[in-house]
Amino acid sequence: MDPSTVTFPVLPPELERDIFELAAYTNRPSALCLVCVAKRAQIWLEPIIYSTIIIDSGSMSTLLLRTLSPSHDDEKKGQASHSRARTIASRINTLVLPRSTPLAVAEQLVPLCTNLQTLACWVSPTDGSAMKLEHVLRDREREADTTVRITGSKMKTLTHASINLTTFLGSPPNSPSGLSSTSLPFLSHLTHLDIVNHWAMWTLPISTASYAEHEQGPHPLLSLPCLTHVAFRYWARGSVGAVLERCKALRVIVLRVENVVWGLAKERLRKEGVRWVGSGWESLEECDALAEDRMQGGGSRNKESIRVVVMHHRSDLDEWERVQRGEEGMWERAERALRMKTLAGQ
Repeated sequence: MDPSTVTFPVLPPELERDIFELAAYTNRPSALCLVCVAKRAQIWLEPIIYSTIIIDSGSMSTLLLRTLSPSHDDEKKGQASHSRARTIASRINTLVLPRSTPLAVAEQLVPLCTNLQTLACWVSPTDGSAMKLEHVLRDREREADTTVRITGSKMKTLTHASINLTTFLGSPPNSPSGLSSTSLPFLSHLTHLDIVNHWAMWTLPISTASYAEHEQGPHPLLSLPCLTHVAFRYWARGSVGAVLERCKALRVIVLRVENVVWGLAKERLRKEGVRWVGSGWESLEECDALAEDRMQGGGSRNKESIRVVVMHHRSDLDEWERVQRGEEGMWERAERALRMKTLAGQ
């Protein structure tokens, strides 16, 4: 048979795209090769490759900086490179900066990501220079606000953040009241906030029923006007109930609990009469039984709708690697657990 007359089966474009995307999510390194197969593959896969960026090495941060801010070799090449850089920068929705990320790198990367909506920043401050990073974030949010208001462009403001408070408030944090949209303006648009510091190290003072005796003014979480979801690393100390009572606007509170303190955390919540559901810990039936046991104790707090979700905590980076693979993130899993509990109670 003449090879030139042989016809090969052609897959429907939708199926072909599904195959490429599945391969990219399953094996991220393969995605970097698949983009070279065809122009359409590049169009399909680049949003996946650049949507969530985790800076896991110094060489990666250097490469990303070079990609997003190319040099001018010549005028023609420079224009093409900068156009390409802007396209890639606009695809980055989530940027993860682990503790090992140099502050100088973080300061350069953040302003380049024009469509950044989610920032995980656990950078460890060294000599107070973290203030520069806070200024970078503040200036970026101010520019986004101004650009959207004046030109109607689609430049995004930060709505989701996972932060190491010592980066911005000192080590140990100078005062929980420092967590506010006034002292940290880049938090003003946040709807979802994940605090990676352990409850015992920072959130204990603001979670006590006698918070007002320690700090003047409203609860720090109340100073973030758009906040509806918050997550803590829970060590079975402080009062979750106090946060629930003071922060009525919070729809979801996620408590990330490590294996070593799981028993203590569960007992603490039971004693407080806090209603909760588990995600990755217990079946909903077991949580229901615990909730019914707590309901017998009475009290107005027990009668409110469930807003607390308890999750297993392994490491901060695990969560973002799941998101990078296209799996459900922490907030999606928490919302699903609460929906299932609501449906089970109807």
